[in-house]
Amino acid sequence: MKEIVNISVLEIAILEMGRMKRGDAFQALEVLKWMFPQDWIHFVNELELETLRLVNEGKVNVLPIEGEFKIEEIRIFTVF
Repeated sequence: MKEIVNISVLEIAILEMGRMKRGDAFQALEVLKWMFPQDWIHFVNELELETLRLVNEGKVNVLPIEGEFKIEEIRIFTVF
C-alpha cells in the first residue's frame, strides 16, 4: 500500500526558495511575495505557522535563533 504524503503549498514554496538560494538565508516574507505578489499580506499567519512547523520538523532553520519569533524579521535557511 502506498503511503499518502500531505505536503502544503507553503512548505513546497519555502523549500523551493531554499533550493534556489542554494542554502543562503532569505527573508520569510520573500516566499509570500513570490507566490502572491499582490495579496501576500493575507497569508502572513499561515507562513508563520508553516515556518514554525518546518523548524520543529528540522527541515529549515531560522535566524535569529534566539529571541521572539517574528515572521517579519526572521531569515530562513534550508537544511539539505
